[in-house]
Amino acid sequence: MGFPGLFREQYRPALVLSGCQIAESQPLVFDTVRIKLRHLDSWVWKTGTDIHITPDEQGIGIGEIQVIHKPLEKEVVSIDIGELELIFTYGFNPDPFHTTTLTQAAVLGTRFSEPRTVRNVLETCTALRNLLTIAVGAPAFVLEATLTCSDLTRDLGDGKTSPIPIGLYTLGLSDDTQKESKDIHPMQMLFTFEDIGGLEGIAKWMETSSKFKPVIGSLLSHWYLPTIYTDNRFLNIIIAAEALERIRLNQQNINFSKGLERMVDYAGKPFESLVQDVKPWVNEVVRLRINNLVHRGLHGDIEGPRIFWLSESLYFLVVLCLLRECGVAESTLSKITRHQRFISTAEQLNSTK
Repeated sequence: MGFPGLFREQYRPALVLSGCQIAESQPLVFDTVRIKLRHLDSWVWKTGTDIHITPDEQGIGIGEIQVIHKPLEKEVVSIDIGELELIFTYGFNPDPFHTTTLTQAAVLGTRFSEPRTVRNVLETCTALRNLLTIAVGAPAFVLEATLTCSDLTRDLGDGKTSPIPIGLYTLGLSDDTQKESKDIHPMQMLFTFEDIGGLEGIAKWMETSSKFKPVIGSLLSHWYLPTIYTDNRFLNIIIAAEALERIRLNQQNINFSKGLERMVDYAGKPFESLVQDVKPWVNEVVRLRINNLVHRGLHGDIEGPRIFWLSESLYFLVVLCLLRECGVAESTLSKITRHQRFISTAEQLNSTK
């Protein structure tokens, strides 16, 4: 309460819908969702702009600069819950005396075959965000999310209507601090949009993500938490690996040591090139899990650098298995082995023994 008797209140809702009024009696369901993600433009790496520079008659200066832009067409594929879309939006700000700006942004969207609840919509957004986070090796927070509902429209006249765009805001998907992070070039990414098979590849990921939801949550926790201890990260990835094997076998009780060996076989040569000698690596991971995490306090402290690089190797193992589940091309898996993060992990696994 402030002078002269004014009350002020602060609300911290978990989720906000903006841009329209929804009656209390109206079911909170939506027909579409479209999201802009941090690093999505660089990951997709498509443009409709061509720039042609013609030299002058002397061949010294520039005679003409011609910029031709053809808007990219929307891409659509069918998925089990409707249609997955890749859309390109544009902005134009002409200033003929100084700077003319043409902007392009990639947007991923889903058009649901049946209206979906907010929870369902958030699961779709999370699945897309997680794929991009794995691909670029950085948190791919949602910059903008827009929903539509067939019951919420605006009148355009002449009997025409248009869906009202409804803004979706939630701390679970977005983080303002990441908006200023550096752009990531495609050559720095683990794999690109084309590497995974384009929109068809994303569609396969959506199915895989739904099946292995408990795996992906634990696997990527270190990307979304502000801080996390190295041994906690190791434990989270152990949980992810165990969950993946349980789901693959459809079996609750598994032998973790044998499960790791099966996962290594499934990941194939790309992972074998990371650890070289598989059996000692499996034994060390199992021993650390039991002695230093499950029964923490009965044994000596974990060596920080060693457990970090073991965590990295486990991370790559789970990622490779998930990509196998998506049917990703062998050439893409081989490309991952040439990534600097993969190479550094292989080198440090050998040097920190």
